Amino acid sequence: FYETPDFYDHLYRARGDASNRPLALLESSGSLVQNSITLVAMAAVLMPYGTWLPLALLLSTLPAFYVVVRTSRRYHDWWKNTTPERRRSQYLGVILTDAWHAGEVRLFGLATYFRNAYRALRRRLRSERLSLLGDQSLARVAAEVVALLVSGATIAWMVWRSFLGHATLGDIALFYQAFQRGQGLMRALLTNVGQIYTNGLFLVNLFEFLDLETRVVDPPNPIPAPSSLKHGIRFHDVTFRYPGTDRVALRNFNVTIPAGRTVAIVGANGAGKTTLLKLLCRFYDAESGHIDIDGIDVRDVSLSQLRRMITVMFQLPVPYQGTARQNIAMGNLEAERDLSRIEAAARDAGAHAVIASLPKGYDTLLGKWFAEGTELSAGEWQRVAMARAYLRQSEIIILDEPTSFMDSWAEAEWFERFRALARGRTAIIITHRLTIAMRADVIHVMKSGQIVESGNHQGLLARRGLYAQSWTAQVESAAHGPETLTAPLVNS
Repeated sequence: FYETPDFYDHLYRARGDASNRPLALLESSGSLVQNSITLVAMAAVLMPYGTWLPLALLLSTLPAFYVVVRTSRRYHDWWKNTTPERRRSQYLGVILTDAWHAGEVRLFGLATYFRNAYRALRRRLRSERLSLLGDQSLARVAAEVVALLVSGATIAWMVWRSFLGHATLGDIALFYQAFQRGQGLMRALLTNVGQIYTNGLFLVNLFEFLDLETRVVDPPNPIPAPSSLKHGIRFHDVTFRYPGTDRVALRNFNVTIPAGRTVAIVGANGAGKTTLLKLLCRFYDAESGHIDIDGIDVRDVSLSQLRRMITVMFQLPVPYQGTARQNIAMGNLEAERDLSRIEAAARDAGAHAVIASLPKGYDTLLGKWFAEGTELSAGEWQRVAMARAYLRQSEIIILDEPTSFMDSWAEAEWFERFRALARGRTAIIITHRLTIAMRADVIHVMKSGQIVESGNHQGLLARRGLYAQSWTAQVESAAHGPETLTAPLVNS
């Protein structure tokens, strides 16, 4: 879903309609029933003067009904076709008002640029909307003229009847009041029908969104997931490209990750490292090939059981706007009331000291979205996310750039704790830092969606290949600065 603009267009339209359209549809339906009952009473008053009068009422209001239907359709089409532009204006508004972008917008002097872009886009949308409103107003004037002519003709007919002695002045007054009232009711009735039509058009967007089907589904007859990993994980001839793109992320990819070992996956940006994580968790399915866990294809296991076997700390951890306890408990909601387990996970991740120093400890609200919240640094948020991953106690541990916000001193201390925690479990570390990768049991080097080198640290250095070149580049980089070895892997 999240890789295509079309999904975000559907989501934007659904969000805009889900809150008010159903209620508006019910209100229009209720008004339709009420006006219909009153209109029947007015028709009964007019029938003695002429059986054709209810038809005249309908004729006088049909143009207005046509205008409502036509303008509703045109507005809906415009509204649907301009979804990308309206989403972009919303995005520009977020850039101008959100704290996440504030530093860079101020430093680079981008406020005027984005403000002008926002104004130009809103100005164009407003101009198109005003043009639609202008056409709608002209059409309504024409419809009112028709209604006035029909109304005038019926009144003239009634006056002519009075000259012939078939009606009194009282009859004319009663007829005028009844016809005007009936015309108003008929107009309201047809307006209700038009509103129901309009709301129905917009509710289609909601149902289109709800009808979107995920491509990743449970198998018809799922196989039970292994209770513990005994052999390992195997990618066999896996080819994959992200939806909406022709670029192949993995092509005929093969790798085996033995059970109970710590494996590092290293490579330049775009090599396909994080794609392995997404495929193993079945966020996507491979185009061809298969991924096995202890010989069982992951597509033959129910999604809930498969994902229960895996715990992940993503490269950009989610900062939940809740208490520290709640943030960690997101990894295993069953443990939310067990503070001892939450504290143990925080200690393993190196987050306990940070949380203990907060005003209310584990009950401190994190983030600045709500009152009395405390903001953490990027490295502290990362430790909280790591504690969340540790709390899950799964057979497979996947860490995507786990030390990207840590300094060199904290990194070494963290890895020693991690090795103890991961003992007996299968761990996959995706990292650019070779000082972390060198401590793994096995290192796989990726390039262009393929494994190009495998081995341990010393063996890969002896081969003098891509890993050795990257190690040398990082050592030289570290020699000229105080930071740890963080230079990216070379692309040669």
